[in-house]
Amino acid sequence: MHQQLTFDSVEGFLSVPEIVQVSTCQVPVGEHSIFDHLQRHLLSEAEALVYLKINECSHWESGSSHGLSYSRLSKDCGMSRSQVIAAVKGLVSKGWLSKNVRGNNLANTYQVVHHFCDPLDAPLDQDGLPKKCAMPRGAGSAFALLGAGRISWQACLYWHVCKMLSDWSNNFISLTIAQAREWLRFGQQTICDIRKIYRLPKKG
Repeated sequence: MHQQLTFDSVEGFLSVPEIVQVSTCQVPVGEHSIFDHLQRHLLSEAEALVYLKINECSHWESGSSHGLSYSRLSKDCGMSRSQVIAAVKGLVSKGWLSKNVRGNNLANTYQVVHHFCDPLDAPLDQDGLPKKCAMPRGAGSAFALLGAGRISWQACLYWHVCKMLSDWSNNFISLTIAQAREWLRFGQQTICDIRKIYRLPKKG
């Protein structure tokens, strides 16, 4: 069954508005991307979500983020401070981030690696540029809903995976629970609960 990438009000679950695309940010996709390593279970789901947030707060061309405190990341990612610190530590140790500790009570900045490979081996789009996907950012986006406490960080990550896998012309995706669990090591009940947040189009 196709699943549409919009949030809907479902009895017993969060009532949240549709994803609104006010602006977008670029997210690396394809081989050697964070999604590739997520599917191959080379990093944790929490690490992937924190990476996506830091990437959202970075300049695409340079990969440099603005100052991001652990408290800010904790709120924006819907995680505890200790979870965020562990995720950042994991991303740094695995080579996805480099951290610039500025001192004087200034928040750390980060350098984001878009594709974990030699630049010549990065997957390219039809224009010959490193492959990427435009994700909604700002008011109404999945991260905005997460930061407001309207959805869980697991639901936010699920949405990003679905968006990356979807038909970009109509935002539809065919993804079974079993396939979702190949991407995300969440329990079956967690996946089922997340899917109930999303609107399923009526047959016919």
